[in-house]
Amino acid sequence: MGVVLANRSDVIRKISDRAAKTKGKDYEASMINEFVLPGLNRFLGEHETQTLNGRKPEAVTLAESAGARPKYASDTPVRTPGHPFQKVIGAKPKDIFARWKGGELTKYKSPFGQICPDVALASPYRVVIECKYFKTPGPQPATDALVKG
Repeated sequence: MGVVLANRSDVIRKISDRAAKTKGKDYEASMINEFVLPGLNRFLGEHETQTLNGRKPEAVTLAESAGARPKYASDTPVRTPGHPFQKVIGAKPKDIFARWKGGELTKYKSPFGQICPDVALASPYRVVIECKYFKTPGPQPATDALVKG
């Protein structure tokens, strides 16, 4: 994307400062709102002007974070009908299948889990982006963050 971040310690400090202002210290949302969305919008605005057909980058960008709208995104990418596939650690196939069939509707509102990626583009590319932020560098912290959701 051609986005250059500051050095690692400056990025961590900036995200930590921003996250500290939120109730739950939401580091992931802070990373997305501080670096990902501004960089994505800048890229689209500089390199995709023809394919945007006069629309602003935020008009085609969807973001889970309400704090990112309307500056960087026009709406949320939440998928209300849900989706049959989701990350559930330790879920048994028979339980998942029972949910799909509607057997656990007393426990869940829908047989499918609601899906909401962090960022999505409606145009010029149909892309879904799921971001993970982890403080400790390395493959294991990245793997843990991805699996735990």
